[in-house]
Amino acid sequence: MDFNTFIDMGGYGAFIWPSYGLSALVLVAILWQSRARLKRSGAELERLRHKDDVQEDRP
Repeated sequence: MDFNTFIDMGGYGAFIWPSYGLSALVLVAILWQSRARLKRSGAELERLRHKDDVQEDRP
C-alpha cells in the first residue's frame, strides 16, 4: 500500500480526514476550556480562603 492509497481511504478520504481534523480541534478546545476553568476555580478558591481567613481574624 502506498501513501496516496492510504490518504484516499478507498475514496472516503475526503470525508474521513476532515472529520479527524474537526475531532482533534474539538478535543483541543475542550482541553483549553477545561484548563481555563480549572485556573478560574483555583483563583476563586484562593479568594474564598483568603476571605475566610480575614473574617476569622476579626473580633
